[in-house]
Amino acid sequence: MTKNIITRFAPSPTGLLHVGNIRTALFNYLYAIKNNGKFILRIDDTDSERSTDEFAEQIVSDLKWLGIKIDKIYKQSERIDIYRKYFNQLVEKGFLYECFETQEELDYKRKRLVARRMPPVYDRASLNLSEEKKNQYISEGRKPYWRFKLSGKKNIFHDLVRGEVSVDTSAQSDPVVVREDGGFLYNLPSVIDDIEMGVTNIIRGEDHVTNSGIQVEMFTSLGKDSPVFGHHPLLVDENGDPFSKRNAALSVKGLKEKNFEPMAINSLNTSIGTSIEINSFQSLKEISEILGIARGSTVRARNVARDVFASIKNLVGGEIEEYTKLQAQSREQALSRMIEDAQKSGADAIVNVRFMTSVISQGAAEVLAY
Repeated sequence: MTKNIITRFAPSPTGLLHVGNIRTALFNYLYAIKNNGKFILRIDDTDSERSTDEFAEQIVSDLKWLGIKIDKIYKQSERIDIYRKYFNQLVEKGFLYECFETQEELDYKRKRLVARRMPPVYDRASLNLSEEKKNQYISEGRKPYWRFKLSGKKNIFHDLVRGEVSVDTSAQSDPVVVREDGGFLYNLPSVIDDIEMGVTNIIRGEDHVTNSGIQVEMFTSLGKDSPVFGHHPLLVDENGDPFSKRNAALSVKGLKEKNFEPMAINSLNTSIGTSIEINSFQSLKEISEILGIARGSTVRARNVARDVFASIKNLVGGEIEEYTKLQAQSREQALSRMIEDAQKSGADAIVNVRFMTSVISQGAAEVLAY
């Protein structure tokens, strides 16, 4: 029996969404509507110190403005009792263990391993603590934090984008799942929610590949199959570094305030680094019909301008060589010519050219910032 497709987007409400974040949301939404599935928004707000209701509300507003229809909204802060139930099950099964090291002690261990040119992997010293020693630490005022015990094996899973992927858990530290203050960290609540919400497919950035390998074991420990993962290429800067989300002026909210058209943003964002030719799309449904989540390469900002020039040529009939020549002499002249050509080609072209030229004028590393 074929499962009903359910995808999800799970941002933390600790800042404004940027086009890079939206790239992940778009891929999940497009995959859902392509397969007549559902799209879930999950607000990962377990970080009570940094999360705000204002940012959570803005996330919903941004998605709706872009044309992304949300079937269900959840907040992790409202699900803590569910996480505790699963936490207790994993403790009883022996998959979680308590640790007592201070941050200073962990830093010291890490530095020693690095100095010896060894991987900075946690040594599981807490597994050998006697009850007497644990009680001593507690009497000293230390509070335990909890780690998930990895198998040390290679986890192999099929990736929608990358094909067969292998993650060697012996090269990873047992992940911390609960802080000493009792707060839950990312991995475990994410797995629990995916189980509870029936998520079938998770599409996210390729920087999450290792997390996925770890989460496969968490699903197994709870007696469940993991969803199908897909890790899409990241947008990175000229040096190969991921974009930051520091510049609020270039957030989705900021782009809206500058009167950018939603479908111009969606068209460019889903085309770069995929098999889709950069073009003028009228709806997300139209993009979903041709989108293929396939193997791609990391998208570097220095390559975006050339792609944009080529797309503008397709949209307005201009000559890429002329745009490139003008760009070398004067950025303003190049942008002016693009807009002039766009005006001759109709409103749809103007909408897309306006966004695309802004990528060049403001710098792809900024407009496409996370």
